[in-house]
Amino acid sequence: MTDAIVTILLLVVLVFALRGAKKRLKGGCCGGGSKPKKVKPKYTNTTNYTYKATVYIDGMTCEHCKARVENAFNSLSDCYAKVNLKKKCAQIWTNEKMSEEEFIAIIKKNGYTVVGFSQE
Repeated sequence: MTDAIVTILLLVVLVFALRGAKKRLKGGCCGGGSKPKKVKPKYTNTTNYTYKATVYIDGMTCEHCKARVENAFNSLSDCYAKVNLKKKCAQIWTNEKMSEEEFIAIIKKNGYTVVGFSQE
């Protein structure tokens, strides 16, 4: 009788653990379950911007990571960001010149590490 109760408890714990793992795997590394909402920038045509920076970022692995970084910049006025997960970089266009430290602070605030930076 005791063995049956212990077995049932273990099965219940296993079911909840598998459901949680499935949810995390479905949402990517960030654990998000649904499709991330995107913040739309004012302009997506890069000729509308004066400055361009490329930031190489460590830790981005899924669409949620991509959306998090793009949204962080796209929510700023006169800023447009496009992330390439394969190259692990973000190209960011702005109308106001931003310092490297400002870019790094935004990336770091969102949980990622900057490993390279260039600005045109």
